[in-house]
Amino acid sequence: MAMRVAGAGKKAGAALGGAVAGAALLLVALAGAALLLVALVGAAVLLVALAGAAVLLVALAGAAVLLVALVGAAVLLVALVGAAVLLVALAGAAVLMVALAAAALLLLWWG
Repeated sequence: MAMRVAGAGKKAGAALGGAVAGAALLLVALAGAALLLVALVGAAVLLVALAGAAVLLVALAGAAVLLVALVGAAVLLVALVGAAVLLVALAGAAVLMVALAAAALLLLWWG
């Protein structure tokens, strides 16, 4: 009888040890799942950071386009100043032509 009880005790101890080992493995698996969840959250944060970098790149491209537009406006301003100078030169040429016509009339009058 004592042998049977001892055998049953051994079996119960082995079953308890197996249950403890199974619980430990379950805890390890849960810890692994938690680490996987942390890794997934980290990947999501990395994705958000990459999206932010892409938005920053678009903003920098917009700033470059704005800079090109400002350079274009400066070139247009230079062209407008050149047109004004050309108008002054044409007005000067018109005054010169009037003076030459007056001189020709004077020469014909006194000539």
